[in-house]
Amino acid sequence: RKTYVDEITRDDIFRFHTALRKRGCSDRTVANKHQRLTSWLRFARIDKTILPPAPKYEETLPTIYTSDEISTILAEAGPYMKMAILLALKCGLRDQELMHLEFSDFSFTEKTLRVQGKPRWNFRVKTHEQRFVPVPDDVLGELRAWKEQRANKSLILGTKNGNPNTKLLFALKTLARRAKLNCGRCEGCESKRHECVSFTLHKFRRSYITTLLRNGIDLRTVQAYAGHKDIASTMRYLRPASATEAQDKLNAVVW
Repeated sequence: RKTYVDEITRDDIFRFHTALRKRGCSDRTVANKHQRLTSWLRFARIDKTILPPAPKYEETLPTIYTSDEISTILAEAGPYMKMAILLALKCGLRDQELMHLEFSDFSFTEKTLRVQGKPRWNFRVKTHEQRFVPVPDDVLGELRAWKEQRANKSLILGTKNGNPNTKLLFALKTLARRAKLNCGRCEGCESKRHECVSFTLHKFRRSYITTLLRNGIDLRTVQAYAGHKDIASTMRYLRPASATEAQDKLNAVVW
C-alpha cells in the first residue's frame, strides 16, 4: 500500500514473504516471487541496501513412477485410460497437451507427434514453440486400434461431445485408488475422496524425461523432445541410478 517505490522498506518485503506463505505458496514459489520483485526494484533504482537476501528452500528431486506402479496401473486401466497413460508416459506430454491431442497430430509414416497449439480451444503450447516427438512402435500400434474405435473423432481423449477432457487427473487418481496404489498417508488419501497426491499426470512426463536420460539419450535431444526453453530445466532430471541399478553396478566392480 505504498504510492512510490522509494517508500518501500525492508520490512515491506518481509511482509510480502509472509503474505505469500499464508496463501499456501511453497518456499520455492516464495523465492521465485522474491527474485522477480527484487529484479523490478533494482530496475527502479531503489536503494539496494533495503533488499534482503532471497529466502532459502530445499531443492527437491523430480518424483517419477516406479516400474511396478506403471505396470500395476496399466493392468487396472481400461482402454481409454491405458491410451492416456501410454501417451503421457512415452511421449512426455504436459497435461494440457494431452487433453488437446488430435489424431491429425500424428504421422504414422514418420512415427512422430507434432505438439502444437489449438486455436479452436484457445490452447497454446507452454513455450509458444511447436515440437516434434518420436513415438514408440507400441504406442503407434495402440493408437491405430484406438482410432478405429473413435471414427469421426478429432480429439484422441475427447469427451462424448468432442471436447477436451478436463477430468483426466480425477480419472487417474480414481484408477490408482482402485489399483490399491494409494500411499495411505498423505493429505489426499485422508480426504473424503481418497485421492492420493502421489498420482498426477505430470509425473508421467517426469518419468519420461528421466527414463530417456538414464538410457543415454543426450541432454540437447531430450530438451527438444520435452519442449524445455533451457537446458537447466532438463538437467534437473539427471537423477542418480536407482538403488537396485547402483547395487548391480557396485557388485560388478573389481576392487
